[in-house]
Amino acid sequence: MEEEKEGISFGEILKRIWSKKWIALIVAAVITVAGTLGLYFGYTKNTQEYVRQFTITFPGSGSGTYPDGTPYVYSALVTPEKLEEIKAENSTLSYLDVSKMYEKSDIYIDRQIIKIDEQSNEGDMVFAIHVKTKRMKSVDDARALIDAIAQAPVNYVKNLANDQDIYIANYGKTVYLEDKLDLLESQRSYLHGQISNINAQTMATSERTRIINELDEVSRTLAAMRGDMNNNHYAHNVDELKITYANMVKNMQRERDIKLQALKYSYGNFSQGGAGVGSDNIQPTETMVRLSEEISNLEADIKLYEEYIASAQPAPQTFTDALQSVYDKLVALTAECEKEIAAYYDLTSLVAYNGEVVTSGGMSVIICLLIGLLAGIIIGCIAAYVVAVKKPKEVPQSEPQPDVVAEN
Repeated sequence: MEEEKEGISFGEILKRIWSKKWIALIVAAVITVAGTLGLYFGYTKNTQEYVRQFTITFPGSGSGTYPDGTPYVYSALVTPEKLEEIKAENSTLSYLDVSKMYEKSDIYIDRQIIKIDEQSNEGDMVFAIHVKTKRMKSVDDARALIDAIAQAPVNYVKNLANDQDIYIANYGKTVYLEDKLDLLESQRSYLHGQISNINAQTMATSERTRIINELDEVSRTLAAMRGDMNNNHYAHNVDELKITYANMVKNMQRERDIKLQALKYSYGNFSQGGAGVGSDNIQPTETMVRLSEEISNLEADIKLYEEYIASAQPAPQTFTDALQSVYDKLVALTAECEKEIAAYYDLTSLVAYNGEVVTSGGMSVIICLLIGLLAGIIIGCIAAYVVAVKKPKEVPQSEPQPDVVAEN
């Protein structure tokens, strides 16, 4: 008897698989469908992201602050609070659960510096916003969300051009003449600084030069009015001022007397410990000098307030009319400054997108299908081969009985 050959040829394997081809096809189809769906919905949908890159430019962006001095923190662009604001402004995004998106890190922003000049080593700050595709209904919704986030800093800066009347907003609620003058001067100084800063950043225009000249004229007018008020002791409410100043004088006199006693005490101790009273070599200590200066300042203030108490008078109509005229002038100049600031921010605040929204991570449906198909073919062939080589169970047979010869 011939000895059985060991092993099996590749052709024999194919024959056995072909003999069970229907099993191979069924298993391959099931694995392909299950694998494709599992990869796409189980892996791709959980890892795939919409991404868009962009750069943001506005005055102060390089220093990390907005023009009003508020810190500029790029990560704050995707906080739940900011996302809720954007969602409220865009009805097509109302289905988003922004809190869960933030908690699950399904939306985040990162940045990197892209060199634009190798010699100077200067670079642009490029931001990228990532949003998981499973959170969005479409790429259009993703674009709307990402663009709204990118535009937020620029919109904030442009809104700073409005409501520049930060010092005179409550002017009408202020009753004291000193406070009114202070508010007007603060507003003038603020506007002057804003326009001067714009001129320093760009070429000065005739319009901005005119505004600065008028603000300088307002400054001279306010200085003259303040001198007039002080010299003539103008007051908003003479009776109230006299009562207030009388109480202040009493407190200052009490403080002066206490310091005088302290000075006498210091002088006495100094005289006993060193040169005697009347000696030409007495040199005052640091404490004695300080007390003497404080007493001198208190006496000067007491004299000034007593003069006001004796000479205070209501401001004449000409003075209050002049004050109102300065206020009206500053209101008009504030409106003109807002236009100049808005034009400057429109020119210098912008978002530049580095291409369209792209899909990153995960796998496409085609790739998932190909992987599922490959896995299905392999597993189907294995299953068919296993079935083909599996030996059927042997059915036990009864032993053959010897023929029985019937006797005659």
